[in-house]
Amino acid sequence: MENINTNLGVCVTKVKMLRPKSNPKNKKDLGLDVDWGVDYREGDGNVLEYLCTLKTFGEFPVEFAVQGSVELKSKENFEKNSGSLSRLILDKSMNMMVNMINITRDTPLNFETFSGNSVDDDLKIVLKEMI
Repeated sequence: MENINTNLGVCVTKVKMLRPKSNPKNKKDLGLDVDWGVDYREGDGNVLEYLCTLKTFGEFPVEFAVQGSVELKSKENFEKNSGSLSRLILDKSMNMMVNMINITRDTPLNFETFSGNSVDDDLKIVLKEMI
C-alpha cells in the first residue's frame, strides 16, 4: 500500500461544548470513555462538510461538537481515505476538547474594591441578569 502525503484545507466553523460546572478534584489521571462519530455531507465543488461529535461518560461527562469543512482535491480520493480523514478530524477535535476543558476550568480571580462596593458583588448581579 502506497502512503501519499496530501495537504487538505480543513476549516472549523462552529464549536459546541456542554460540560459539568466544576472539574473533578484531586485526579491525576481521569479515565473517560468516549463515544464519537464523524458525519459528512457534500458541499459545493470539492468541499466536504463534516460534523464531529464527542460524548464522554463517567466521572466527567462532556458533550462536544465540531463543525467544519474539508477542501478535497477530488471526492474519489476521499472515498479511498475516509477512515484516515475521520481519524485526523477526531484527533484534532479531541485536542480542542481537552484544551477547552482546561481553559474553562474553575479559576480563582482576585478583585479589588472600588468606591466601597465589591466588584464581586457587582459581578454576581451582572451574572444573574445574564442568566
